[in-house]
Amino acid sequence: MKLNTKTKYGFVGVASSVATFGLVAMAMICPGVDGAFAADDTTKTADLTVGFDVKAPQENVELFTGNLNVSFTVNPYIEISQSPQDVAVTAAGPTSDGVTQTGSTPFAVRTNSSTGFDVYVEADNTLLSPADSTNQAAISPIAASNLALSAFGKNTWGYSVTDSGTAATNYRTITDKTKAYSKSVFSANATNLQLNFGTKVDDTLPSDTYSTTVKVSAVLSGAEVANLAGEVEVQSDEQPAEENYEYAY
Repeated sequence: MKLNTKTKYGFVGVASSVATFGLVAMAMICPGVDGAFAADDTTKTADLTVGFDVKAPQENVELFTGNLNVSFTVNPYIEISQSPQDVAVTAAGPTSDGVTQTGSTPFAVRTNSSTGFDVYVEADNTLLSPADSTNQAAISPIAASNLALSAFGKNTWGYSVTDSGTAATNYRTITDKTKAYSKSVFSANATNLQLNFGTKVDDTLPSDTYSTTVKVSAVLSGAEVANLAGEVEVQSDEQPAEENYEYAY
């Protein structure tokens, strides 16, 4: 029997050629799969520069600014200075019609208040009481304010606050709780004032020393004075400046 081997071997050869061609094609398409199949195994590198430019502002560049408020607060103060402190008046030879006597003492008020200050005068004991405890007499306050010395009743006394060197023309009763003096403008210098007393006594008053203590208070102008029956109560952050005076007749 005769076999036809040409046909068989011819078929194998064609198949082998096709496989070989396929491998070559893969190597060309995928050179990095394996070095054995790479068409080009050369590695190339290069440097990359990264930079940042910082430049000065150009001309006519708009600048943004803000406002800062600066303030200084000056708190008000007030003070009283005086000398001497006590006032002693002596009346010799009183008559049935009564004799008048006056006395005064200087004091000064200083404040930086732009609206000025007010002065108040008060006394815990409104009577001029005798030093002798067995003496039942006393010198009483005048009946009302704004009285001339010549209009005083017998055995009465009053006071007045004036500018320094200015004699009192009218007197106030110590029971009057309203302000006795006012200055409504700022002054860089101290204001020199004068506390005046007046008394009228007759010969029915026993000889003795009659006295009381008065308190002078200076407060900032416009401060609310709530009560002058005892202490001066001022509705203000600044407390009143105060001085006590002994008035003796």
